[in-house]
Amino acid sequence: MPPCFVLLTDFGLADPYVGQLRGVLHQLAPGCGCIDLSHGVPHFRVETGALYLAASVPYLPFHAICLAVVDPGVGSQRAILCLRMGHRTFIAPDNGLLCLAAAQHGNGDARVWRLRPGIVSGNPSATFHARDIMAPAAAKLATGTPPEALGEEMPPAAMHSPVWTRPETTDSGLVARILHVDHFGNCILNIPSAADMPAHEMRHKGRRTPLVVVDHYAALPTGHVGLLCGSQGYWEIAANRDSAATLLDLHTGDSVTFPDVK
Repeated sequence: MPPCFVLLTDFGLADPYVGQLRGVLHQLAPGCGCIDLSHGVPHFRVETGALYLAASVPYLPFHAICLAVVDPGVGSQRAILCLRMGHRTFIAPDNGLLCLAAAQHGNGDARVWRLRPGIVSGNPSATFHARDIMAPAAAKLATGTPPEALGEEMPPAAMHSPVWTRPETTDSGLVARILHVDHFGNCILNIPSAADMPAHEMRHKGRRTPLVVVDHYAALPTGHVGLLCGSQGYWEIAANRDSAATLLDLHTGDSVTFPDVK
C-alpha cells in the first residue's frame, strides 16, 4: 500500500491554508491518501499540538507520513525536522512539537534528520513553510526519497525540548504543566499515564485543592476534582460532569504543583 499523509495543524478551516497544503500533496504524490488528524490546535500552542501528536501515534496507519505544523517561528532560523519511528515518519518544525511523541513511542529506534535549506526549488514563502517546504519534502518521502537525501542526521536528544515536555521534581513537589484543556474542561498534564501519581493535593496560584485519584470520571464525587489516567495517555485533572478548568481557573500552559509527589 502507498504511504498515507496525516495532517496536524493550527490552521483552522476558515482560510484556504489546509486546502492548499492538501493540493500540493496531491499534485506531488497523487497515489497517497490523506487523513486530517486535526486543524483545531489552538493558535501557536505547540504543547497542545505535541500532545495531539503523541496521543495519536498508536492509531496512525503504518507507513504514515505525518505533517505536523504549529509553527510560530516560521521564517526564522528554526530547523525543520524529519523523525522516523518504526514505519511512521513525521515532519515538523524543531520547536518541541515532536518531543512528546519521540519520548513516548521512540522505543530506542527513533532517528532524526535536520532538513537542508534548498531541498525544494523555487522561492518558498517565508510565512508558509508547511505548503512550500514541508509538503514537498513529505511528498518526496512518499515517493521513495530516503530521509538522508533530504538532510543531515542528528541525535534525537538534540531536538529542541521546551520546559513543558516533562514534569520537574523540586523541593516543593512535582511541578507539571497543562498541555491542553479539552472540550469538557479536563486538564491534560505532561505526566505520562505510566507514572505513579499518589497525589492528594494540588497547588496553583496560591490555592490548595484536595484531590481524589480515580480511574474514571463518574467515580469522582460531585463537586470535587481529582486525577485520573485519561484516554490520551497522560494524567488529567478532571471533574464529574463539570469543567475542572473552570472550577480551578486552569489554562493551557499553567504549572501546577503536587506537594506529596516527590
